[in-house]
Amino acid sequence: MRLEHMHSLTQPISTNTERHHPSRMRWDMFLLEELAVSEHKQLQAHLETCSHCQEQVTSMQAERRAFEEQLDMSAFMGEMMERERTSSSWSFQWDMLLRPFVWGPLMTAAAFALFFGMQSNNKVVTSPYGTGQLQKQYHRAVGVKGTPALSIYRFRGTQRITARSGATYKEGDTLGFAYRGKGFRYLFMVLIDAKGEVSWLYPGEDGKRSMPIASHGQLKGSIELDGSKGKERLLTFFSMKPLTKEAVKTLIPQVKETRRIPSKDNPIFAHHFLIQK
Repeated sequence: MRLEHMHSLTQPISTNTERHHPSRMRWDMFLLEELAVSEHKQLQAHLETCSHCQEQVTSMQAERRAFEEQLDMSAFMGEMMERERTSSSWSFQWDMLLRPFVWGPLMTAAAFALFFGMQSNNKVVTSPYGTGQLQKQYHRAVGVKGTPALSIYRFRGTQRITARSGATYKEGDTLGFAYRGKGFRYLFMVLIDAKGEVSWLYPGEDGKRSMPIASHGQLKGSIELDGSKGKERLLTFFSMKPLTKEAVKTLIPQVKETRRIPSKDNPIFAHHFLIQK
């Protein structure tokens, strides 16, 4: 699917002495080979002579490899096929809405709305989880994103059900995860036990920063609950830029429920899930 109608929203390559760098979106399309042949060659020529863009593309390729290592693609595609077989008329209408000839004009209108709406720095974000309004200063270059979604599934033997926050879980219960990023690009997931000790789940104990995610997917692997008793909290941080472990440690005490966390240049959405054991 080509997105050529969106090129007008990005910075064109200049042939003048003052060099302009293509946007990250165009490099995404370049790596996915979604551009017209002529533009692909133009970007390739630019890449061969621009060290700044070479570093950016190398970083994007590394993020993609890290994402592929975390994503259980076979399980995800199986789930998508199952949804397709059981889809309703509503999902058909949603699919039609996502067709290029429908969302092309919508995105053009949204771009104008975003441009004029961001002339004012003061944005009011209302949480759908009843946490009230958060008066927040947004950087001009950072747009307000949607609300990401995290689906948690409980596996007990051969049974799989959608897990509920606050429900009682047993030793040996296994949890799996699927998500929709809604514009957020990175994810960090931790588990805090009843004693306050932190387990680093995604990207894992050795991960020093948030892992990159696609627009939607299923996290590779699962976690198995042990026999400890008490309340445990599963926190998932969605962000526009990578978060370090140290940054997450400072955010954990702030998250008592699912909410947005005020941040000037890196919007963060924290998903809270309570496990009773």
